[in-house]
Amino acid sequence: MAAKSTNQETFAHGMALLWGTTGDSDRGRRPRLTRERIAETAIGMADAGGLAAVSMRAVATRLGFTAMSLYRHVPSRDDLVDVMVDRAYGELSLFYDLAGGWRARLEARARQDWDFYHRHPWVLEISTHRAVPGPNMLAAHEAALDVLLATGLPEDELVNLAQAVDGYVRGSARLSVEGAGTWENGWRSAGSPFWRRFDLTNHPSLAKVAAAGASPEPRSAFELGLARLLDGVESLVAAQESQSREALSREALEPGSATGTVVPRNHSRCLSCGAELVLAPTGRRRSYCSRACQQRAYRARRAGGGDRPRPHGRTGSTAP
Repeated sequence: MAAKSTNQETFAHGMALLWGTTGDSDRGRRPRLTRERIAETAIGMADAGGLAAVSMRAVATRLGFTAMSLYRHVPSRDDLVDVMVDRAYGELSLFYDLAGGWRARLEARARQDWDFYHRHPWVLEISTHRAVPGPNMLAAHEAALDVLLATGLPEDELVNLAQAVDGYVRGSARLSVEGAGTWENGWRSAGSPFWRRFDLTNHPSLAKVAAAGASPEPRSAFELGLARLLDGVESLVAAQESQSREALSREALEPGSATGTVVPRNHSRCLSCGAELVLAPTGRRRSYCSRACQQRAYRARRAGGGDRPRPHGRTGSTAP
């Protein structure tokens, strides 16, 4: 119970910090040190040396303050990381060109995220399941879902698709960041120092690739995978649209008379006299052409003529 209470308090505290309900106050005076200034400094340090370079003391020293001065604005290092992440997310564009359709917008979003992770590789060190999303992170997620909603896919598929795309971009960016320098300096040809370290006699496929001078290039690999991923999404969207068209076609048609013909749903015949009815595309369907025919049918049922009288001059069953 105590742990649950602590988690709830941590969440409430994080919400207050990220959403601005705890202020940067300095007893009425304009503060020389602000949360924004602290976050910007910490981001610069993380960009250069990763999250390991960021500590309350190190950031305070960079700013020319004591660590205790920082704690008045950011209560802990974990809180500082939350503020850093949300401030970094504020760089992302929330609007994309609508003219290119959902695919072009999704490509633009994925490429923007790729560049973002390379500017701030330390973000990849942080779990994606942070307890408290800040306003900038939430706005970025909203923009991503807005792009995906244009596909017309159901909401449950959209959230899975968003995770799939984000996971692909994150994973590709992580490989690129972690392998920086490897492909530039080692994979260029079979005669490179990298390949000379290995006996490729028992690895003919590797030998063939090395002899051709082929080397993985992170951005090209990312673009290739992104295109194939979006091809799959396009197929999913096309299948969904096809199913929707088929469903509309089935809804627009209904069984006709005993002849087995098919008639449009907005056409039918009066169940009493057989006159053709032209129905409105929406609203409750009509079964009789007039009040008189409706009353005639009612009297016939009362007289034992069955639930639905057959139209005059016709035989066989009728459409409901």
